[in-house]
Amino acid sequence: MKIVTTLFLVICVTGCMSYSVQTFGTFDSTQKTITVPAGGKSLNGKIKNMLRSEGWRLLVDRGPRVTEGQLGEETKLQEYDSFNSRYRLALSYHWIDISLRFQDIYSHDISLIDNETGAEVITLSGEGEEDVIVEKLRAAIRQNTK
Repeated sequence: MKIVTTLFLVICVTGCMSYSVQTFGTFDSTQKTITVPAGGKSLNGKIKNMLRSEGWRLLVDRGPRVTEGQLGEETKLQEYDSFNSRYRLALSYHWIDISLRFQDIYSHDISLIDNETGAEVITLSGEGEEDVIVEKLRAAIRQNTK
């Protein structure tokens, strides 16, 4: 009976956790600036603390909204956001439960985007414990920094 109970607990703890990391490029270690969402609560705060500890300079505001184009008979204007950082963090998550280790479990979708090219560098998505999400993101960033 102990074996069945132990097996059940192991499945409960690890069975609902899933982490998918995809890498599409590398980070330039000489330009470690990143625009992050405002706030410091829960997963957002832990990711920001991790980035800071890894030597990233964090910015909360994007650059100015830019409008450019030609005035004349056929006026054509284009608007776009600008950024004062090389990279930006797009983060979506919601709380699901608490694990048996008393860790918050989140469904998460995280993208790190290169503002110079507009390309995603890393994505991390799935469901899992807050600390594991942060460590998987840290490992992916370290492996993809040149």
